[in-house]
Amino acid sequence: AHQQAAFNNRCYMKYILELAIGAIALFVTYSSVYGLGMLFHTIMVPIIVAGTALELGKYVAISYAYQQWGSLKRIEKALISVFIAMLMAFTSVGVFSYLGQGYQTTFATQGAQKLELANMDTEIASISERIKAIDAEAARVPETVVNNRIKLIQQLNQEKVPLVTKLDKLKTERQTLASAQAEASVHAGPIEYLGRVTGLGTEKAATAVIIALTLCLDPFALFMTVLLNRLFRAE
Repeated sequence: AHQQAAFNNRCYMKYILELAIGAIALFVTYSSVYGLGMLFHTIMVPIIVAGTALELGKYVAISYAYQQWGSLKRIEKALISVFIAMLMAFTSVGVFSYLGQGYQTTFATQGAQKLELANMDTEIASISERIKAIDAEAARVPETVVNNRIKLIQQLNQEKVPLVTKLDKLKTERQTLASAQAEASVHAGPIEYLGRVTGLGTEKAATAVIIALTLCLDPFALFMTVLLNRLFRAE
């Protein structure tokens, strides 16, 4: 019974490791291949195909090295170690590119939205001032000169009506953009808060997080692959 319980525990652990490795490896492979594809955008498809094949080969190589390390020749050990290290560097560059692009896209969008909001505010203020000026000009026309007053007000209204329509449209567009900008700020909020708390600033804090993830993801996936191989070897 004790041996059966130990065997069941190994089986459960094996399944959990397989699931964890699969999830991490899938993200690492996707982010690495996509990131490298963006670096070499003109040849993205070949890079994706080659990157995927190399990622799969890396996990096969680390499993083979663990299982057969004792029987490998010295030159074979050196070569497989060098190739795995190169593939890890290859993966890390892709992951760093992918995460960096995500950061830049988020903050570039937010910056563009802030600039557009500022331009809208300037235009809204300008139109509002012109509408007030038109109203003031109409109010200054003497009421005793009826015909001239009616004629001038009609002329002023010809200018005012399109301005009012444009102002209403701008206010609606600004409200929509402000909502989108607020949503973008929510997504960017955690890294901005981290930058304030650490005193690094947003960009340096984001870079530190990206580097930490880049250095952690692939080595951790390979380490878990070794643990999985150890479980298989123990059976």
